[in-house]
Amino acid sequence: MKNKFFALFTILLSISLITTYSCKKEKDKSVAVTEVRLDKSATTLVEGDTEELMATVMPENATDKGIEWKSSDESVATVSQTGLVTALKEGSSAITVITSDGGFKATCDVTVNKKVIAVTSVVLGNTELTLVEGEEEKLAVAVTPENATDKSVVWESSNESVATVSQEGLVTAVGEGKATITVKTNDGGFSASCEVTVKKKVIAVTGVKLSAESMTLREGEKGTLTATVEPANATNKNVEWWTSDLDVVSVTSTSGSSNGYVEARKAGKATVTVKTEDGEFSASCEITVEKKEVPVTGITIEPSSLKLPAGDTYSLIPHVQPSDATNQDIKWLSTNESVATVNAEGKVTAGAAGNAEIRAMLEGKFATCPVEVDNVTMTMKKTSYMVILSLSKKINIESDIETNFTLDKSKITVVSADPLIATVDQDLNLVAPGKTGKALVTMNYRYGNGLLSTSFMVTVKKNLKD
Repeated sequence: MKNKFFALFTILLSISLITTYSCKKEKDKSVAVTEVRLDKSATTLVEGDTEELMATVMPENATDKGIEWKSSDESVATVSQTGLVTALKEGSSAITVITSDGGFKATCDVTVNKKVIAVTSVVLGNTELTLVEGEEEKLAVAVTPENATDKSVVWESSNESVATVSQEGLVTAVGEGKATITVKTNDGGFSASCEVTVKKKVIAVTGVKLSAESMTLREGEKGTLTATVEPANATNKNVEWWTSDLDVVSVTSTSGSSNGYVEARKAGKATVTVKTEDGEFSASCEITVEKKEVPVTGITIEPSSLKLPAGDTYSLIPHVQPSDATNQDIKWLSTNESVATVNAEGKVTAGAAGNAEIRAMLEGKFATCPVEVDNVTMTMKKTSYMVILSLSKKINIESDIETNFTLDKSKITVVSADPLIATVDQDLNLVAPGKTGKALVTMNYRYGNGLLSTSFMVTVKKNLKD
């Protein structure tokens, strides 16, 4: 039994050794990959194009020539496992082949350009167009094929005084006439045209106004009325004029003029009317005609003389004879402006002490008013007073009044901000009726035609402790 087992073991061992030797011999005969090459290192394609890359595994007798293809950006270009590259969109991608044996690599840079689709024609939605001055219309344009790469166009007008066109195809009617609007493709230079006819716009009259609703003229005088037709760009702005009373007022005009020339004939009233030819809109002006000019016969001034303190003012009142004289434009003059000046309204302003003469003049007639200016002053030595009710309710202030003239108490008037707090009586006593507080007291002195004023503040308390 042992001999049989040993014999079987020997046979199996022999078979194993023979098999191992045979495999090792076969292995020693395999050829390893040393390199892989591509027929291109770079290529350029257009969207949609394909190209097959050729890979060569080295050496030629390499045992395992298996390879794998990859794309770095399959959104730009894909590659099949046979090396067929398909361009998808504009961009770049690296196509790489990798050997199964040894992992050797080779790369081809693929650039994909956008596919250019050429323009074949251009057409306009309108070949003829009629517009009125001021109107606008956009022309529709179609470039074929629809997916052309460059569909940009350029617009042009043959006569921009008739019609203009924007680069968006918006046609604007400018003036009466004809113009050809042309569109041209930048790709291929294809063109299409539209003939535009522009008609004159008729703008209807909506109303009319006159430059005046009333006018006063003297017999023999002339005036002008101007009619304004609305709108300003109305097509027909012709107007007609007439008067309600030719004896009082006449009105004339010239062809194409907007003016009505009015002439006053005799005293009275008349209505001048203008009417538009288009629409018969009308407007009127009431004309009052007065009698001829009434000349000035004389002039007087009120008062006939003035006595003012320095710095004071007084308005003189002129009287023209007759009172209905046409011209009432009095001119005023001072013979000594250092003493007194006078403005255009007859207001006299006293300056330095002295004498001057104010004159009112009109149409060669004049009147005079002598003016005497005194340099008189009235001030208070004290600007404030304190009254203690427990001690006194009355203080004589006459000695505190400083003047450069003899004071006449009867010409003094007193204004108190609150007479219940303080006031001044005719004997120039500061009187405090009993109310506490503060009050501004002002004394006015009438001097000639002028007025002198001085003020002081009065504080009234119940006792010294307040």
